This record gives sequence, structure tokens and C-alpha cells, in this order.
Amino acid sequence: MPKVTQLEISSYFFNLINETFDLILIFSFYILITQFSKMKEELKQSTRSLKWEQNGQLAHKDLSDLIDRLKNVENECNSSELSRLSSNSDNVD
Repeated sequence: MPKVTQLEISSYFFNLINETFDLILIFSFYILITQFSKMKEELKQSTRSLKWEQNGQLAHKDLSDLIDRLKNVENECNSSELSRLSSNSDNVD
């Protein structure tokens, strides 16, 4: 049986770890590019200009849509304040 040195074992594991990190890096870039493409496509589909009323107010539907979108990305405190503002705007109309 051939004698294996500690240096050969260390070199083997170093190469194995190096290849693993390379695969992780490639997979991470794949995920990043895939997510970027999805976000870009969603942005194309959801982008539209806001409609303003003659009195300078934002159209009710656009205001509701904007508040809903903001509630999805804001923290809980801000989200509940946005909900309050949304219910106030519903009561005004």
C-alpha cells in the first residue's frame, strides 16, 4: 500500500474546498441573475404613471394601490399608520 503523506491529504482537501466554493459562487450568480430578470420583468408589467385629479390630489385607485404597495415593504409600525391613512382616505371619498 502506498504511503500517503499529510501534505497530500491537506492538498486534496484544500482542492475539494476550493472546488466547492467555486460551485457555490457559480450557483449564487445564477440565483442573482435569475432574480434580477424576474424583478425586471415584474417592473415592466407593474409600472404605470400615477393619475392626478384636477384638484391636485392623487386619484383614489392610485392612492389605494400606492398605500398597498408601501404596506408590503414597510415595517409593522409604518404599515399600520399606512392602513390608518388608507381608511381615512376611504372615508373622505
